[in-house]
Amino acid sequence: TNTSPSRAGRPSHNAWRPALAAAIVLAGVAGGISVWVAADVLGGLPHQVDEVVYLLQARWLLDGEVAPAATAIQDHLRVPFTYLVDGRWIGHYPVGWPAVLAVGLAVGAPHLVNSVLGAIFILMAFLVGREVDGELTGLAAAMLATTSPLIRLLSASMFPHLACAVLVSLALWFVLLARRRPRWWWGAGAGLAMGCCLAVRPMTAVAVSLVLGAWLVRETLTSERPRPGWITIAAGVAAGLLASLPTLAHNAAVTGDAFALPYSLTTGTMYHPSLVPFGLRNLDAIVLATSSSLFGWGWPIAVGGLCAALSLAFIAIPFLLRRHRPEDLLLLAIVLVVAIGHLPTKAHG
Repeated sequence: TNTSPSRAGRPSHNAWRPALAAAIVLAGVAGGISVWVAADVLGGLPHQVDEVVYLLQARWLLDGEVAPAATAIQDHLRVPFTYLVDGRWIGHYPVGWPAVLAVGLAVGAPHLVNSVLGAIFILMAFLVGREVDGELTGLAAAMLATTSPLIRLLSASMFPHLACAVLVSLALWFVLLARRRPRWWWGAGAGLAMGCCLAVRPMTAVAVSLVLGAWLVRETLTSERPRPGWITIAAGVAAGLLASLPTLAHNAAVTGDAFALPYSLTTGTMYHPSLVPFGLRNLDAIVLATSSSLFGWGWPIAVGGLCAALSLAFIAIPFLLRRHRPEDLLLLAIVLVVAIGHLPTKAHG
């Protein structure tokens, strides 16, 4: 008899308390490792030009600017991924992550912002895993995220990936809650998270929002009660649109068009079918390095086609056994749509 909380549909929160405590401990361990990497290994400094531009845009925001006037120094200092347009100095990126970094910059510790987010992500991995398949699955997800070299490095950097991961995980958790305990505010929470994600990593936000919205519609139309319901979906759409307004306002102030991101100022195009070969090459490299970069198993031996095939075979088990559930389809769809959505871009994401 299956007694998994998620499958039974009536989870006992009392049974989750030890697991939640363990997840909190893992989050603390992960946060501590990230602080050490950020401060000692990376020296509290940006190491990629992207991070430099994010930090620069954060400084502008603290100074009350989004695109400050260019000065004479611009003739001698050109920072990649920044543009001079009509006498203004413009950064390449949307406003969301610079705004978060600005909080860390205000207290003199921008390099530790991701360490906090990295700890939160461990908790989100637990909560999503618990909602999908029970507390053991949640703890397994949290433990893998804690020991992942890639996640630990990103949690010590000034890149926006952890902020995006936290927002996507939060939206996913709200959507799963909306299926088990239908309330309009779960939909609103998911929409709010994805609207904020639009200001951090727009392509991921659009791709994941489409999947979450389609899944809520599917569950409303096909599932037995409890079901999310149209009010929950409407609340999610409304909250998502509301949370998107700062991004649209920033776009209008910087590019003159609310629907044109700063990316549009780059030479050429950032998104076009002609870029698919570039995207496929990047995707191939990412897939081949998945087992070692995500989990740190066997580097450099565990890199290549065999390890990638084993990882994909593991994912396929529920589908091959025909024991997959709607949650499995949801997680698979998110992975596929984010990868496909980035194929026609100049960056793999």
